[in-house]
Amino acid sequence: MAVRFVSTEIISSTDGLGHTETRQVDSEETREARRNNTGAGKSLHQQLEEQEEKKKEQYDATTKAIFSPGEALDAEDVAFFEDEERRKDAARAARREIEAHEFAEAKAAAASAPSFKPPAIRAAPA
Repeated sequence: MAVRFVSTEIISSTDGLGHTETRQVDSEETREARRNNTGAGKSLHQQLEEQEEKKKEQYDATTKAIFSPGEALDAEDVAFFEDEERRKDAARAARREIEAHEFAEAKAAAASAPSFKPPAIRAAPA
């Protein structure tokens, strides 16, 4: 905050017509700015440019972190993912085997069951 661009006084009036009384008001922010003497000798334009550059640097750093490529997988990670794939493949194979066995049982049951023959339809006497 540039103290020289901020008013730190309150103007008041006792009679309601003229603003003759002023009272100095210092917030913690203005006191600290005066102590640090930030922006001393710099124009408002220069101060705003510096703030904009700082924000741009922060934005660039954040963007770089977001879009940077992730870490490469090490041997332990690769082994873990390969084990997971093998486990999934084994589960799929076991499921296929169970389904094939159930299908064969159902087919055998259908073959041994008496077949349904619809009754013969006779022509109605004329």
